[in-house]
Amino acid sequence: NESIKANFPIEAVALEECIVADRLRSFLRSAKPLCLKDGLLSTSRLIDESKKIVPITDRCVLNQTKDWIRRRNSVIHGVIISKTGEESSNDNHEFIEEAKKIANTGMGLVRQLDAWVRRTKRDLNKRAKDQ
Repeated sequence: NESIKANFPIEAVALEECIVADRLRSFLRSAKPLCLKDGLLSTSRLIDESKKIVPITDRCVLNQTKDWIRRRNSVIHGVIISKTGEESSNDNHEFIEEAKKIANTGMGLVRQLDAWVRRTKRDLNKRAKDQ
């Protein structure tokens, strides 16, 4: 949030992705610890592994996160990639505006994902105790 307020949207996007990955790792550690035995997985792979555990009806936030990750990639990798080699200031302005949109979306998504992880871990633990 502070990165967005300070007009550092690319930093905000990078931090949000770190939080997303952390929440997904937390979920997977409690639900399926063996899938993390190989070390760090990409955020996209963490999403895919999480989807394998939950019913299709409970994947909405994971699907939204996957879409956001694709948009995040355009910002993070777009910092160093130039389409023509010579970008105009208008192109830079559009890029920064898109980064701001993605950062703002990410901030809301982080909150949704955190709530989803907490709820889903609780539900999985309850089901395990009931069995």
